[in-house]
Amino acid sequence: MLAEKTFTEDDLTLNYAEGPEAGPTILFLQGLTDRWQFFIPIMSGITQR
Repeated sequence: MLAEKTFTEDDLTLNYAEGPEAGPTILFLQGLTDRWQFFIPIMSGITQR
């Protein structure tokens, strides 16, 4: 299960998601107009390996 979170520092605000603590950390970087939810369809395939 993913938990949506926000990080704020000065004028910067980042929206991100944290998942279960099983396996290595994966960092997805999206473009300016995309959201982290864009990667949901590929997450299940990646986490099964």
